[in-house]
Amino acid sequence: DVVTFHEFGSPFVSHCIRVAVVGTFMGLCMESGFKRLLTIAVASLLHDIGKTTYHIVNELEGINVSKEKMNLHLTHPVYGYKTAKLILKLQEEACQAILNHHEQPDGKGFPRRVGEVKLFTTDKIVYIANVFVHLVEKGRLEGYFTSLQQFEYLLENFPEKFDLSIANNLQKLKQLDSYG
Repeated sequence: DVVTFHEFGSPFVSHCIRVAVVGTFMGLCMESGFKRLLTIAVASLLHDIGKTTYHIVNELEGINVSKEKMNLHLTHPVYGYKTAKLILKLQEEACQAILNHHEQPDGKGFPRRVGEVKLFTTDKIVYIANVFVHLVEKGRLEGYFTSLQQFEYLLENFPEKFDLSIANNLQKLKQLDSYG
């Protein structure tokens, strides 16, 4: 049993599904082909899988680290990458997107702080979808009534954190805000 979603409950599963929906819609807006859309959907759905499989990866690698001694928030992308590659045997593009779903174009993300040069389109889509979904789930910024308005605020005030050629596709997806 590789993934035990039940220990995280439905908010965890709902988050992953929402990121997959938003990421896939972004891929559609970019007129991605079927193979790329499938990669985006799979990587978006599994982007947080490292939060559930870190103990399996440690066991496979012969590492004995307790959950309390590691910062799972900062390391889950690495565990997710290893799970996707070693256990699920996903294609490298999906594995990289899982690894890079917290990386920012300005190099201030994590876990590797790689920046724009090392990020691929799928990585950027999963990152942007994750940011947008967090806005939907975490509530509202004061003075902004919809998640899309909040996201527009972030794009205007922190453009270095997003690839605007990809992020601006959310403008085409105003209907997405109705689910959140």
